[in-house]
Amino acid sequence: SEPDFALFDAFVDSPVCVGFESHYEAYPNSIFIYARRDIGSWERSVESLSRRNLGVRSFEELRDLADAPDTLPFGERHNRMMRELYTSDGGYRAAYEAYDRRVRRFFDARRAERLMEFNLFEGDGWDELCAFLEAAKPTEPFPWDNRTPS
Repeated sequence: SEPDFALFDAFVDSPVCVGFESHYEAYPNSIFIYARRDIGSWERSVESLSRRNLGVRSFEELRDLADAPDTLPFGERHNRMMRELYTSDGGYRAAYEAYDRRVRRFFDARRAERLMEFNLFEGDGWDELCAFLEAAKPTEPFPWDNRTPS
């Protein structure tokens, strides 16, 4: 949650990605890594995640669940996040495309050097990440857990 931001050096994934615009303004030294992947692969992944973690079999079921108060784990905050990221655009693919436009529009109008696009699926790894972070490259291979076989 927001009060925790002062305690850590980095945050990932949701719900941070919901309010990246306010984080950009609130933390002027912050940098952002936009994890990208093929839209079809992302769509299959989010469908699988929704099935596994929420028991929903379709986008429509997820939308109905997110629209009902306090039906998702973690209460209304989680419902609001699901609506904003996934269910307000008419489908998973539309949600992906809307979020991509939102990120690009925001960073196109600001200091682009604060944003790195990172695509593990196209081969990005330590070289790209460490160059952006101005950090030494670790000796171990870049980790990739929870990989779905092609």
